[in-house]
Amino acid sequence: YYYYLLETKADILYNHSYTKEAEKFYKISLSKNLENNYIRKRLFELQYNKLKFEDIDSANQIFLNYQDLIFIFSDNLIFFKKWKKILNSLKKDHWTMFVDAKIDLLNKNNKNAIGKFQRILSLSNDKILTKQCTIILNTIDNE
Repeated sequence: YYYYLLETKADILYNHSYTKEAEKFYKISLSKNLENNYIRKRLFELQYNKLKFEDIDSANQIFLNYQDLIFIFSDNLIFFKKWKKILNSLKKDHWTMFVDAKIDLLNKNNKNAIGKFQRILSLSNDKILTKQCTIILNTIDNE
């Protein structure tokens, strides 16, 4: 229960623009529950806001630490636009196409999304990305 209080304190600090302090409390809370994707998304946001896009190492570190959130938070257009900016800076074209397809799905443009997911499947060797494309295509087919 103590860690939920830390998370709540971090949220209050974050909402009042005390981001450095909030980040400390989020990290403490996350250390006790590594599966808390809400906190990980907040940490992504904090790191994104500090990111200099020409700093490829930092952008890549954000990608490595938080790429799985792209698959977890699938209904947030602003979140995807932030990812698109990071992925473009890293020249991760298939990942950018995946995010574009997710944006298409949010905009109810399933036909474009399906084409992008199929293109990724035919061009990419990234097992994580191709697995997610397959899952999404199977979900769309079953709707």
